Amino acid sequence: MITAEFDVHGRVQGVSLRAMIQEQATQKGLTGYVKNTSEGSVRVVCQGDPDAINALSAWLKSNPGSSHIDDVTVSQLDTNMQYSHFTTLYS
Repeated sequence: MITAEFDVHGRVQGVSLRAMIQEQATQKGLTGYVKNTSEGSVRVVCQGDPDAINALSAWLKSNPGSSHIDDVTVSQLDTNMQYSHFTTLYS
């Protein structure tokens, strides 16, 4: 199991992207969270099988729904945090 962080840039807020990410992550057996950032991007932190995380990354890059994704930056996190489910965080 690994933990990854995605920063998703483009037209990503106000287009139901967080709900779609939560659905995709849950279907792929990932845990963690998705949230909007104050900079206008969407941040995803997820834990799970590397293949499932790669599948989520590929799905994001396909411009799902009415989003228009310009860039997805991915980094692996070194953390002891364990998530029990995938959720949407609201600020």
